[in-house]
Amino acid sequence: MDRTARFILVAVVTALGLAVNAGGASATVSGLTVDPKAQLSAGHNVAAVTGTLTCDAGDSGFVNVNLTQTAGRVVTIENGGASVNCTGVAEPWTVFVSFFGTQLLPGRAGVNVVGTDFTDFTALGVHSTINLSP
Repeated sequence: MDRTARFILVAVVTALGLAVNAGGASATVSGLTVDPKAQLSAGHNVAAVTGTLTCDAGDSGFVNVNLTQTAGRVVTIENGGASVNCTGVAEPWTVFVSFFGTQLLPGRAGVNVVGTDFTDFTALGVHSTINLSP
């Protein structure tokens, strides 16, 4: 078999393999919500962000929250994460986002939340505006 024929054969086999893998994949993170209100600690340095994650039963889930608040010219950004037990139905999660050396203000904040199924590495992301209240 000459080089050109061998190259074409390898390309066809690779393409078929990718098509089969893509066709068999399924998103096992099927739902992610973020609650519109988050609890702010008395010291205003911890925000408890909550919501739900739906992923396949028996898989390992994780939620990462990136919280941003702007007050005048000061932008405060921090993140946190928590494990979630995947059961196939919407499971509640709470992520405590801690701020060191600064305080959050009651009011609006932006969050970017990503729910990941670490068993098969599928994920969903949500961007939302939440209200922080003590």
